[in-house]
Amino acid sequence: MGGALGPPPPPLSGLLPRPAAPGGTPPAPGPAKRLRGHSLQAERAFTEGLAHARTYYEEHGHLAVPKEDTPAGYPLGQWLANSRARHTRMPAHQAAALHALYPWWHAPWSTLWQRTWHQARDHTEAHGPLEPASGFPTTSYSLGEWLYLQCTRYPTLHPEQRRLLTQIGIDAAAAATARPRRRNLKAGAEEALAHARSYTAEHGHLAQVSATTVHHGYPLGRWLAGQRSQQQRKVLSPDRQRALTSIDPWWCPPWNLK
Repeated sequence: MGGALGPPPPPLSGLLPRPAAPGGTPPAPGPAKRLRGHSLQAERAFTEGLAHARTYYEEHGHLAVPKEDTPAGYPLGQWLANSRARHTRMPAHQAAALHALYPWWHAPWSTLWQRTWHQARDHTEAHGPLEPASGFPTTSYSLGEWLYLQCTRYPTLHPEQRRLLTQIGIDAAAAATARPRRRNLKAGAEEALAHARSYTAEHGHLAQVSATTVHHGYPLGRWLAGQRSQQQRKVLSPDRQRALTSIDPWWCPPWNLK
């Protein structure tokens, strides 16, 4: 008819499912498919991310990494966020590897909740049992406030969150007796300055701290916005000015932070 015939179509038998083996058992799986191209690149990228995740876990004991964190220059926070977003499409062996490293890598609650829980667990190991009925007197204000909030929300928390709280001494009975944490103004200021120092040690300055910045569970941005406002109105105490200037001389510059 004027044109060369193309290759013959594959036999129909090749498109049908393989028959079951005698006895009704499913057929043995074929040899593992060799990874090529994009699949090979994706597996190598996962292996690299998993290695960084293991290093972080060995140092911190969890994988509740803030999204913006880049330990050792690797965007681990973003990698984990991407992994959580595609967990339903993730190959089973990859999900199993992350679960084996840290069972709560994709918990049904926020990474901030998980980080703060680890902070509370570390506190109990260092300072002994919590005291909900006394307003958590041995904790920092922010941690005590967070623990009291969990007690007030205890009945509505995820069952596994309640189980984790029970591990640090807060069961339903203890939660019912909890009292709010009382603020000590001097201790609160020292805590805020400690977070400012920690943030500067990690990022090199305080310029990136916006009103919404939360550092290791502490609302550093909200606190620093208040200090900047007082500085601009010339009502900030000289001691506080010196403390903040020693952390970052440009903590409140006379130009736009950006």
